[in-house]
Amino acid sequence: MSEFDAIFVGAGHNSLACAAHLALKGWKTGVFERGATIGGAVQTREFTLPGFRHDFGAMNLSLFAGSAFHRKYANELKAQGLEFAPVADCFASAFPDGRWFGVSNDLEKTAARIAAFSAADAATWRRLVAAFPAEAEHLFRLLGSPMSARALAGTAWNLWRKKGIAGSLDTGRLLLS
Repeated sequence: MSEFDAIFVGAGHNSLACAAHLALKGWKTGVFERGATIGGAVQTREFTLPGFRHDFGAMNLSLFAGSAFHRKYANELKAQGLEFAPVADCFASAFPDGRWFGVSNDLEKTAARIAAFSAADAATWRRLVAAFPAEAEHLFRLLGSPMSARALAGTAWNLWRKKGIAGSLDTGRLLLS
């Protein structure tokens, strides 16, 4: 193992991004994956029926697309074939009884789909969507910060200044839920 400066166990997109970044800085990196394919949750494969390709964990890609890594390496990634395909119907789950549920970027369509299962949950979805813009700044700042005490303290300070104690506690409850 002394032949590597850094070893990554698992070849998900985070490990691959870290290994590529360090390799471009001159580190000798090793990436080890026990599965037959790389990519972790971000894979497109035939998970259900032959001919139907699905993105297993594409919800991870929206954060990746806005990441510092993507900003820095966008041209190289594009040259290697990376493309983002925007979709109106973001993800779905199929159930054994034949029913399904899917989230759309259209609020009314999603709320109607949820209401087919639960009117109360549809109302909750509408409340969450309406509240998200006020939370987005703080959530994305947290997700985009290093997990250092200083960065977390800065995020907490910013949250407290903008939302006060009660608002900060609400955001904390959302994160813990």
